[in-house]
Amino acid sequence: MIEANLPDDFYSLLITGAVILAVLWLVVFILRKVVSVALIAALVVGGWFVWNDPSILRTAGDTVLEHVDQWRQVEAPSGERPRW
Repeated sequence: MIEANLPDDFYSLLITGAVILAVLWLVVFILRKVVSVALIAALVVGGWFVWNDPSILRTAGDTVLEHVDQWRQVEAPSGERPRW
Protein backbone atom coordinates (compact mmCIF):
# COMPACT_ATOMS: atom_id res chain seq x y z
CA MET A 1 0.00 0.00 0.00
CA ILE A 2 1.22 3.50 -0.83
CA GLU A 3 1.82 5.78 2.11
CA ALA A 4 1.58 9.55 1.77
CA ASN A 5 4.19 11.58 3.54
CA LEU A 6 2.87 15.00 4.41
CA PRO A 7 5.37 17.51 5.71
CA ASP A 8 4.77 18.43 9.30
CA ASP A 9 6.90 21.54 9.67
CA PHE A 10 5.18 24.92 9.51
CA TYR A 11 6.95 26.39 6.46
CA SER A 12 6.33 23.37 4.26
CA LEU A 13 2.63 23.44 5.17
CA LEU A 14 2.51 27.17 4.51
CA ILE A 15 4.12 26.79 1.08
CA THR A 16 1.87 23.83 0.25
CA GLY A 17 -1.20 25.89 1.18
CA ALA A 18 0.03 28.86 -0.88
CA VAL A 19 0.63 26.64 -3.92
CA ILE A 20 -2.83 25.10 -3.57
CA LEU A 21 -4.43 28.55 -3.33
CA ALA A 22 -2.50 29.76 -6.39
CA VAL A 23 -3.56 26.71 -8.42
CA LEU A 24 -7.21 27.12 -7.36
CA TRP A 25 -7.12 30.82 -8.26
CA LEU A 26 -5.69 30.03 -11.71
CA VAL A 27 -8.31 27.33 -12.33
CA VAL A 28 -11.15 29.66 -11.34
CA PHE A 29 -9.68 32.48 -13.45
CA ILE A 30 -9.37 30.25 -16.52
CA LEU A 31 -12.83 28.71 -16.08
CA ARG A 32 -14.36 32.18 -15.71
CA LYS A 33 -12.78 33.28 -18.98
CA VAL A 34 -13.87 30.09 -20.79
CA VAL A 35 -17.47 30.47 -19.58
CA SER A 36 -17.47 34.15 -20.60
CA VAL A 37 -16.21 33.34 -24.09
CA ALA A 38 -18.76 30.52 -24.45
CA LEU A 39 -21.60 32.84 -23.38
CA ILE A 40 -20.54 35.55 -25.82
CA ALA A 41 -20.21 32.97 -28.61
CA ALA A 42 -23.71 31.64 -27.85
CA LEU A 43 -25.15 35.16 -27.99
CA VAL A 44 -23.40 35.89 -31.29
CA VAL A 45 -24.54 32.61 -32.88
CA GLY A 46 -28.09 33.12 -31.58
CA GLY A 47 -28.15 36.66 -32.95
CA TRP A 48 -26.89 35.43 -36.31
CA PHE A 49 -29.65 32.78 -36.46
CA VAL A 50 -32.33 35.33 -35.56
CA TRP A 51 -30.99 37.87 -38.06
CA ASN A 52 -30.91 35.38 -40.95
CA ASP A 53 -34.36 33.82 -40.38
CA PRO A 54 -37.17 36.33 -41.14
CA SER A 55 -39.84 34.39 -39.22
CA ILE A 56 -37.72 34.23 -36.06
CA LEU A 57 -36.72 37.88 -36.49
CA ARG A 58 -40.38 38.89 -36.74
CA THR A 59 -41.25 36.83 -33.66
CA ALA A 60 -38.34 38.31 -31.71
CA GLY A 61 -39.34 41.85 -32.71
CA ASP A 62 -42.95 41.24 -31.70
CA THR A 63 -41.84 39.82 -28.36
CA VAL A 64 -39.61 42.79 -27.62
CA LEU A 65 -42.34 45.28 -28.58
CA GLU A 66 -44.88 43.40 -26.45
CA HIS A 67 -42.61 43.58 -23.40
CA VAL A 68 -41.86 47.28 -23.98
CA ASP A 69 -45.60 48.04 -24.28
CA GLN A 70 -46.30 46.14 -21.04
CA TRP A 71 -43.47 47.99 -19.33
CA ARG A 72 -44.85 51.38 -20.39
CA GLN A 73 -48.38 50.57 -19.21
CA VAL A 74 -47.40 49.67 -15.66
CA GLU A 75 -49.06 51.94 -13.15
CA ALA A 76 -47.59 52.58 -9.75
CA PRO A 77 -49.82 52.03 -6.73
CA SER A 78 -51.63 55.08 -5.34
CA GLY A 79 -51.12 57.10 -8.54
CA GLU A 80 -47.41 57.80 -8.05
CA ARG A 81 -44.93 57.79 -10.88
CA PRO A 82 -43.36 54.38 -11.36
CA ARG A 83 -39.67 54.16 -10.43
CA TRP A 84 -37.31 52.73 -13.07
